[in-house]
Amino acid sequence: IEREIEKLKKAIEGDSIDEIRKCIDSLNTASHKLSEVLYQKVKGTAGATAGSSAGSSSSAAGESSSGQRSSEGDVVDAEYEVEDDKKS
Repeated sequence: IEREIEKLKKAIEGDSIDEIRKCIDSLNTASHKLSEVLYQKVKGTAGATAGSSAGSSSSAAGESSSGQRSSEGDVVDAEYEVEDDKKS
């Protein structure tokens, strides 16, 4: 991706719109490939986690309303009330 960014910067310094578009397409392709790799890693990690906890109760503490565990650790769902600074 960094190489594609450098190519795009050089193309911008030039006058060829076609070269700039070509570099933008190359950068988009590279970023999509990176996104796919990251998605597969996250999907693989989430699948392993879901598979290991498949036998646990869905009402266990720390689960969201969709049934997935939070990766933030000890998360507390709380209500709050905004108080006005000017009290009468």
